[in-house]
Parts: sequence; structure tokens; C-alpha cells
Amino acid sequence: MNRTSQTVVEAAAALKGDSKSGLVELSSGVKLTPIQIPNMIYMEVMSRFSRPSVPRFFNEDTGREEENPNHPDYTAAVEKWQTEMSKAVIDLMIVFGTEFHSCPDSAEGPNSKKWQRRLNAAGISVPDDEFGRYLLWVKTIAAPKNEDMELIMLEVGRLSGVVENDVQDAVGSFRD
Repeated sequence: MNRTSQTVVEAAAALKGDSKSGLVELSSGVKLTPIQIPNMIYMEVMSRFSRPSVPRFFNEDTGREEENPNHPDYTAAVEKWQTEMSKAVIDLMIVFGTEFHSCPDSAEGPNSKKWQRRLNAAGISVPDDEFGRYLLWVKTIAAPKNEDMELIMLEVGRLSGVVENDVQDAVGSFRD
């Protein structure tokens, strides 16, 4: 789990909402309850990511320093910044914005040891804490398709007042 995911998971241990406004059913048959996330939590997570500074160069034609937003290092840094922030928002929406409701008998629930052993066998370590495990379970077992993640993001975003375009951007980063 990266540093940002860890921050989200730790924050979730301190606060978990409980607005019951319907269920999100995923392709795995798992049902999650979406929960409204306070906007200040989004702001707190996003404030931890500083946008890279635009590099400057001396333009001999104009005789002054100018920004170069097309510099390849800068465009790569912006892409990395956007991806990391989007992943943190997605983790936030899963950990703070959903609760396990149910799953069919054929599916493995968040407390099943079977999925944990399979991931460990594949070299993926499963966190010891319940929120870290829940986050990993949703990302790897409960929501196996991109459409599942979109459903979670859209419903939690709708409840939380997040603009749908912002949710779509975050989901797009997740796919990449």
C-alpha cells in the first residue's frame, strides 16, 4: 500500500459515515452501501499533492524569462501528479464512501481468508488493519471490472456532491 493509501486508510479508522441511501451492486454480486463523504476530507487529501512548478527559460527573442509548460519533464510530472491524486481520491471514496452490505454465497467476502491467501501467493501483501484489507478487497475481489469502480465512484460522488466529470477523470486515471 502506498503512502497516500495508508493515509486514507488511517483516516478511515477515525471516521466512517453511515448514510443509507441504497446499494451499489457490483458484477461480482457484492453489494456495497454508498456513503456521503464530507467535502473537507476530499480537500484534505487533495491538499497533500502539490502541482509541479512550470519550468522557466530565457527567451532570447523576447528578452525575458517565460514558462515552458511543454517541457517533457514537466508534462510527465503533471501526469504523475494527476494519477497519484486520482488514486488517492479513489481510495478515499472506497474507504470512506462505501460499507460492505452483502455478497452471494459464491463470492468471497472481505473477511474471507481465501482471497487473502491467493493474493499473498501472488506476492501481493494484504494489510493487517481492517480498512486496508477492505480497500484491497474492493479493488481486487469485489469490483473486478472498470465498470464496477465507475459505479462506486459515481454513486459516492453523487452523494458527496462531487462533480461527475471529476469522478470520470479519477476513474480514467485508475484504468491507466
